This record gives sequence, structure tokens and C-alpha cells, in this order.
Amino acid sequence: MFERAILHDGFSVVECLSECVMFYAGTFKMAENLAPGKFGVYYQVNRPTKNALEQKWIDETQSKLGGISQKEILKKRFEAMR
Repeated sequence: MFERAILHDGFSVVECLSECVMFYAGTFKMAENLAPGKFGVYYQVNRPTKNALEQKWIDETQSKLGGISQKEILKKRFEAMR
């Protein structure tokens, strides 16, 4: 599961629960029917990452402006904001 989370392109969460028998014996008593546990991927959505969306926006903007560099695009944008 850890490998799959690491290799997922985007945000991943791995939740690990462990009962502390020293202080809270029986904490997971209500979850007895889940023993020995449920493992696997419960929810996964494949969609473009923030970086992929930004790169798409940059590519579209560059094509509209005649292929100028990213630096020039930023320069023009900052000039327009003055």
C-alpha cells in the first residue's frame, strides 16, 4: 500500500491504526467484526495534478502568444498589472 501511495501521481493518504493496549485496552472492541482488518485502496480518483494543469495553461498561453518564453509571459502580465 505504501508503494502504491508513493507512486500515485498526486496526493495520497495511508492510514495505519494500532491499538495501544498499555493505556486504552479494548479501544477497537467495536471493530471486532473487521478482524483481521480490511486492507486495500478504498478511494482513488485519477485526474490531472496541479502541475499538469499549470503546464497545460502555460502551453496554451504560449501557443496563443506565438511561442514566447514563460519569462516573457510573466513580464507582460506584470506590466499589465501596473
